[in-house]
Amino acid sequence: MRKVQFLLALSEDASISALKSVLQGQRSFVDQHEGASYRLAIRDAASRAVMPSMGVPEFDEVLELGVPDEAGDQPLVDAAAALGPALKGLIDPTRSALHLGQEYSLRERQGPFQLFRIMRRKAILTNEQFSDHFLHVHSIYGKLVPGAPGYRQLHRSHEATLAAAKAAGVDISNIDGIAQLIFPDAASIKLLGTDPEITEATTTDGRLFVDRTGAMGMIASVIDVVESV
Repeated sequence: MRKVQFLLALSEDASISALKSVLQGQRSFVDQHEGASYRLAIRDAASRAVMPSMGVPEFDEVLELGVPDEAGDQPLVDAAAALGPALKGLIDPTRSALHLGQEYSLRERQGPFQLFRIMRRKAILTNEQFSDHFLHVHSIYGKLVPGAPGYRQLHRSHEATLAAAKAAGVDISNIDGIAQLIFPDAASIKLLGTDPEITEATTTDGRLFVDRTGAMGMIASVIDVVESV
């Protein structure tokens, strides 16, 4: 599917419930587009309890909208433009991001917690080289994560990402990929990093194509999922 993710950080004066209310208003997207999907994840008390911090800059809420491949990117860019005015005053644009492109589901599994890891390519690589390594090489290690969580990747569509980020009013649009793990329960999250060989292999491979100075991410509670029939 084609997906857009709004990775949003609250402004100083906004509440997480106010932003959640605005984002839940986007559920109607699935009624407007055949085969569409909607997903909302929030950095709440439950997700903070299972992982207090990933040790990188984090977001507060992530809204994901999707359409079938044949629909193209324009419905997602249009959704960003429609949502942009409602986000003003609620988010800090300098700490909020948008990423739009092709999603690959490498292990389908649902659950109440979702990890988002922002990935930026090394400067020596093209976007195509980064995506090829991310999908065809690094995915091996994602599939080996203890507990076998759901595993997805979102790969950048360059022009559409820039257009959607500008329309939504967020400043961070230079993400090259997002790795996502979906956990069935809190216990499965605690398995992260428990296999030192897999952890070392994953880290070693990541050094080949990822600029770790730009790392961002979060673990959030998935609170709302809607898919059109």
